[in-house]
Amino acid sequence: MTPTNKTLKNNKNNYQDEALKLLKEVDQKLDYIIKLLREEEYKYPFHNYYLETFENNEPKN
Repeated sequence: MTPTNKTLKNNKNNYQDEALKLLKEVDQKLDYIIKLLREEEYKYPFHNYYLETFENNEPKN
């Protein structure tokens, strides 16, 4: 088996390189979203619990 080359080449017809670029971009964006969600959780650590309690205690018509 030959090892796959993970370095990007200057070849526009190489779909593997384009896929790697897209995967790296998606990975960076997901890391950013996870970071934002964690910051939100640190600001309001009990907001999920509050929302669940509020929804469960609403009077039903």
